[in-house]
Amino acid sequence: RDHDKTLEEAEITAAMKKILNGLTDLGIHKMQEHLDYYIDLVNKGQKSFSDALEELIDIEKKNNQLRAENACVKTANFPFIKTLDDFEFDFQPGINRKEMLELGNLGFIDRKGNILFVGSSGVGKTHLATAIGIACARARYSTYFISFESLMTQLLKLPTPMWCVEP
Repeated sequence: RDHDKTLEEAEITAAMKKILNGLTDLGIHKMQEHLDYYIDLVNKGQKSFSDALEELIDIEKKNNQLRAENACVKTANFPFIKTLDDFEFDFQPGINRKEMLELGNLGFIDRKGNILFVGSSGVGKTHLATAIGIACARARYSTYFISFESLMTQLLKLPTPMWCVEP
């Protein structure tokens, strides 16, 4: 019997290695990280196989979504990572909190609106623009951050002002 048990354990180990290698080959990393835990739950009868598989798939989908969001944020060239939750509205009473939070909901995109922050130095324009831009990037909108100075420098390098051609 000990021989049969050892053989069965070896077969399970080999099957597990194949599964883990397959998950690695497919780039399914989060599911792989949680697999032992869910196998344990199924073996103990605390979770059905289909429920465990559904939860593992959900974990992997959430991880893929997070990775895609983070890639969009990284590609967008933000000077730092800040959100509207990080903004201290109490120190800038002239900034309408409700209006900024509404912009953070991204409704302006559906309305094909634009946002332009104008003001003196140090009032939070870059923070707010970055926060709203990060919300856009996380929602998978094509987003790119550039300062006005950098934009103008790049535009001025173009051959005979292509960017100011009259209609």
